[in-house]
Amino acid sequence: MKITLNKTLLLLLAVAGLNPGQAAELSVVPATSSSAQVTASETQAAVKPVAWPHEGSDLPRDEAIVYGHLDNGLRYVIQPTKSQPGRASLRLRVDVGSLYERDDEQGLAHFLEHMAFNGMRRFPAGQTIEHFQRMGMSFGAHNNAETSFDTTTYIMNLPRAGVDETGEVLKYFRDVLDGMNLDAKEIEKERGIILREMSSRNTATLRTVHAGLEYALPETLYPRRFPIGTAESITKLPRERFVEFYNAWYRPERATVIAVGDFNVADVRRLIEREFADARGRGAARPVQEFGRVTTGQGITAHWATVRDAASTSISISNYRPSIKKLDTMAAQKQSLAETLGQMMLKRRLDKLSADTDAVISDASVTQVTLSHRFTETSINANCEAAKSLEAVALLETELRRALQHGFTVEEYAEVSSLLAKGMTRLVAQADSQTTAGLANELVQSLTAHTVTMSPAQGMQLLQHLSKELDATVCTAVLRAAWNNDDLRILVCSNQEPPAKINDKLVETFRKSQLTAVAAPQAAANNTWAYTDFGTPGKIVERKQVADLDFVQAKFANNVRLNIKRTDFVKDSVNVAINFGGGLLELPADKPGLSQFTKFVFINGGLQK
Repeated sequence: MKITLNKTLLLLLAVAGLNPGQAAELSVVPATSSSAQVTASETQAAVKPVAWPHEGSDLPRDEAIVYGHLDNGLRYVIQPTKSQPGRASLRLRVDVGSLYERDDEQGLAHFLEHMAFNGMRRFPAGQTIEHFQRMGMSFGAHNNAETSFDTTTYIMNLPRAGVDETGEVLKYFRDVLDGMNLDAKEIEKERGIILREMSSRNTATLRTVHAGLEYALPETLYPRRFPIGTAESITKLPRERFVEFYNAWYRPERATVIAVGDFNVADVRRLIEREFADARGRGAARPVQEFGRVTTGQGITAHWATVRDAASTSISISNYRPSIKKLDTMAAQKQSLAETLGQMMLKRRLDKLSADTDAVISDASVTQVTLSHRFTETSINANCEAAKSLEAVALLETELRRALQHGFTVEEYAEVSSLLAKGMTRLVAQADSQTTAGLANELVQSLTAHTVTMSPAQGMQLLQHLSKELDATVCTAVLRAAWNNDDLRILVCSNQEPPAKINDKLVETFRKSQLTAVAAPQAAANNTWAYTDFGTPGKIVERKQVADLDFVQAKFANNVRLNIKRTDFVKDSVNVAINFGGGLLELPADKPGLSQFTKFVFINGGLQK
């Protein structure tokens, strides 16, 4: 099963409401429970549903998407789309993740996710995967699940979006919600599978993230609630604890069904009502525990963490502050866009420094991540050689302070805003070719982030509107606010053992760098694109149409051959592949790594002009 950590920031998608793959919500359409399915003894007062992100917001939303809820509190989102004819993707999102576990039940949220494939009310143990395989689905690609700090999501991607197939998935989702058998024998069989998964996922990347959270957020649950859990809990938790956790958190008021596909909205809504209207919570619900607090008052600190099999040495300079869940509004989007543009401008400066022949750093990034709406991390990060860690810290401090003191130039702002606009333009053009799985995932992410989703066209309009109110000065001010924090964490994760007194030396290096004056950045030269003239066109000496595969083959006088095929998979997009030479057979026998090395040199080396 897939385990996700919400520790990732994709630059374009950082502007939450400008996520072009998301579509916006329609106002809530109340759904009535089917009285034929709810007996008098089962009736209860209607549960007030959780507010949708768009409720109370001044942001636009796409009216093609239907949002609704049942009287028991279960919510649903239905997005009809013709982007993949005959296909659909459904998700069951349950508001429970590893942060909701107690100290002695770490890994239980993820373990429960596994048990959804090991016997339920209408899906006997050992038959769930086979049942959906008969519908043309394969485990992993079409049906899966994932557990994060905050949520558990069950994933179904249907190759056929008929009423019967959609109904089968919703029947499965209903059993996930309140029909797991949690048989003791099945639990025992699954313990070993999860332990093997724990071993396979014990990567350098995961240990690096863990080391960072242990150092940066020691007074929170994050370092002690990784979704995979602990071996002790996985091997010892009795069935009774599974049942208690399941009954406490798997409840209709904590569940959302997401359905995206080539189907009729009324049919899907009717199926959801039929399947979930009589769902009720079992046992006592648990209160959400405190996730902890940000450690303050320490000033500048440093920590060297050794991760033996890490590929390189990474450095981050970060600050952490408390955060609260806020309404996603026009003002919030303006703030987010300014943050993103500022991060892009600072990153591009670091990228230019990384391109130097004797560069101290590589793979630089600037991020701002909010965890569970409670903590915000602002970081500047890079890789370096372990022996150059002090130089790298000084360089990162200098460039961050240069941006904070002198701000960004008009040219820098124009460059990154143009890049963002071009990315949005492309996504608008490709809106009709988005996959149902991608759209469903983006709706899940939007609900988790509590952001208003919009159509790509609305996202573009919002970007154009907000861009008129932003400039380099505004982005600088927002960056300064994000770094207005006396508590800074310098973290080095390396495959090398820490040098003597390295933590003190890192802090000393940072403080010494702070005392060095920094000059304002120089305006970049307005270089003209050099590749506009390619000389005399080549002569085609042979051309033919391959009828059965519908593509053209051409041969030029210099023996270059071209295969070209028109498709409608993705709008306004051209994919090019160039093959030459004899591949690995022509490489020198004494240089087996040459192909890998050359690949990176070619990508990073640029062209002659």
